[in-house]
Amino acid sequence: MGIADAIRERRIVRFSYGGSLRRVEPHAYGKDRLGQELLLAWQRGGGSESGASVGWKTFRVPDMVAVTVTSDSFPGPRPEYRHGEHVMVEVIAEL
Repeated sequence: MGIADAIRERRIVRFSYGGSLRRVEPHAYGKDRLGQELLLAWQRGGGSESGASVGWKTFRVPDMVAVTVTSDSFPGPRPEYRHGEHVMVEVIAEL
């Protein structure tokens, strides 16, 4: 199961990023104007280079290590999420 499947099935994704383990609710997955794969997600916990361990984060997918789609689910989009409001020009999957 990949990131797009995790979005469609509303599953928590776990991975290492910047040397820290992250647990996120994936909301949008796609590519920016340079063709780089991105994941927009609500981070539920784990480390963070910015110091904010919870909140909205955009991750470069090639920098995500040991990506695991867990069996844990989340109820759906966060109330403050705005469909289509991100830097992706090509959307592969979105809530």
